Amino acid sequence: MNYIVANPSGNITVLVTQNVPAAERLDVVRDMFEKEPTCEQVGFVKVLGEDRISLEMMGGEFCGNATMSTAAYLADINGGEGKIVVEASGADEPVEVQIVRKGVKEYTGTLEMPMPTIDGNVVKLDGISHMIVPASETSREEMEAVIKGIADEQDVLAFGMIRYDEDDCSIEPLVYVKGSDTLVWENGCASGSIATAYYRYVKQGIAESAVKNPGGVLNVKFDGGRLFITGTVIL
Repeated sequence: MNYIVANPSGNITVLVTQNVPAAERLDVVRDMFEKEPTCEQVGFVKVLGEDRISLEMMGGEFCGNATMSTAAYLADINGGEGKIVVEASGADEPVEVQIVRKGVKEYTGTLEMPMPTIDGNVVKLDGISHMIVPASETSREEMEAVIKGIADEQDVLAFGMIRYDEDDCSIEPLVYVKGSDTLVWENGCASGSIATAYYRYVKQGIAESAVKNPGGVLNVKFDGGRLFITGTVIL
């Protein structure tokens, strides 16, 4: 199996680079989780052109970190940088990612995302929803016990619970993907970072947030009704 391992802010992502029939992908996902112990998610990529590539995540969900990693992969094999278009699962429209080379196999990616919506403490994005819960009031064990039931009620491809510390804008993301039946405490979660930043934006009017994930910082900015996220990817 041909694949690469990407590290976007600690959210270790395996990108399978060869064609795999849809009926066999779940088996490949299981193999990747066994072969790469630090793996948190798996995507399947296909180069469509010099600046265009597709990404199908393991459960059909959308993932900002995997999208950024896929763009970095295409820039890397072309030996350059610039704008990459990613046709990503879970997204209604192709996502444009601006890639800048920072070093050997290291890139910074900035992508514009559709604006989320919010219902109470649940932030909804394309392909995934996240519930923001105060770290001081909720334990990791409590989150693990209830997340699958809440995901069923939300009727989404992927659902996260974000353990959020307001004092330092740090998060612990727990993500459940129905299609692959995987439950992972992620070291980095782009959509969870966006959800947290949007929660702060709506509740407190904070337009820019440096969201501290366990594996690194993701920067989220709201500007004139537009949303941008920036992070680092190591291949």
